[in-house]
Amino acid sequence: MKVAIIMSDSEFNTSYESANGGSKAQARELCDNMKAAGLRIYTVGFQAPATALPILQYCATSPPAIL
Repeated sequence: MKVAIIMSDSEFNTSYESANGGSKAQARELCDNMKAAGLRIYTVGFQAPATALPILQYCATSPPAIL
């Protein structure tokens, strides 16, 4: 089994805009590509504010447990 663990507060220090979209769009695309490649993704939020939880939930293969 291939696994990726993303540990983050999910707040982007710098917002990038490019032909690939903004920082959040690029993060979603990266997560989609990892899932398409068969990786199971676990996310761990460190002092993540409520506004940052959606990207962690989006990237997780299964709905995360919020503790």
